[in-house]
Amino acid sequence: MDSHLLLEIYNKQAKMIYFYLKKNGCSHEDAEDIVQESYTKFIAYSSGVPSEKALSYIFAIAMNEFKKRLKKKGIERAISDDARYVLSL
Repeated sequence: MDSHLLLEIYNKQAKMIYFYLKKNGCSHEDAEDIVQESYTKFIAYSSGVPSEKALSYIFAIAMNEFKKRLKKKGIERAISDDARYVLSL
């Protein structure tokens, strides 16, 4: 994947994902870690993802990481179902 495209995606989506995680009760440190992990995983597996689906793919990775952390901590919380609005911004 082109590094300029990746930087554009990061600038567009990272803050949005961070604030969405914070809104759903994620701590500052966990939210930053999840955003970093999401982009790291995206870079590792981006060859199979079309560029027009990159934003939603990264968001999905972030939500799955958040759910994993909640599960590890023994917290059961429903994540708001307004993810489609976040993706459309």
